[in-house]
Amino acid sequence: MKVTNQINERGLYDKTYKNNMKIKSFNIFVTLVTLILLTGFNDIMAIPFDIVTPQKKAVIVYEKGTTRLDSITAHLLAEDIRNVSGYLPLVLTDLSKAKGNVIVIGNADSKLIKSLNDNSTNLLNGKWECYTIKTIAHPLPGIDQALIIAGSDARGMAYGVFYLSEKLGISPWYWWADVQPQKKTLLSIDVVPFMSQPPSVKFRGIFINDEDWGLQPWAAKTFEPETGDIGPKTYAKVFELLLRLKANLIWPAMHPCTKAFFFYPRNVEVAEDYQIVVGSSH
Repeated sequence: MKVTNQINERGLYDKTYKNNMKIKSFNIFVTLVTLILLTGFNDIMAIPFDIVTPQKKAVIVYEKGTTRLDSITAHLLAEDIRNVSGYLPLVLTDLSKAKGNVIVIGNADSKLIKSLNDNSTNLLNGKWECYTIKTIAHPLPGIDQALIIAGSDARGMAYGVFYLSEKLGISPWYWWADVQPQKKTLLSIDVVPFMSQPPSVKFRGIFINDEDWGLQPWAAKTFEPETGDIGPKTYAKVFELLLRLKANLIWPAMHPCTKAFFFYPRNVEVAEDYQIVVGSSH
């Protein structure tokens, strides 16, 4: 019995050892496949999308009647493309009037996005501030290629649009820090289907502090003299920066030199336009 027990224990050990080796080999195999997918496979699956070339001039389409942010981001993207290439794309709200290459932006559950018959955008349903970017060939008559930027919500859509702007060479600080993009006469990108993940921090933002010596006098005397304060025109630029940085929250300026944020009704409207959450104190 003693010898038999020893044999059984050794046999069990050998079997366990072999199973462990199989598991390790399988894990190595999975790791290698993952590395191939992350490095080489994406390059194989990348699809070129021409935005500005001698043969192609992409147009931008968004859905009218949705959030104001759809219109804002569509026109900002057009300006971003012009800042890089010198060409200002046409911005439309009617997909039937678009021809050639089209950049389509909107909420994943909007009529515009659903008209492209791409079921993968359904994966965004119920997610917080996520977006997907992908291309579809010949989705509708007259359209050669569609670059879809769909968001799970309005901010998700905006983050997707500004993600594209960064890929084109536009810094989030292009306006505030005068960061000039590298000029390109030909503008084309390689698109790998991509879906972002929800942010790990739900609310992310800044507070405006010590505006007495900087932002307030500059806004009052230079950028927004019609208000004489940090008003809606200034806040619109701040909110754009926040979205380009994938933030969503602000605690407004509140020193004695600055009137309260809600003193100016347009401040509230601009925050709603840009879908920015406003805190009450910093």
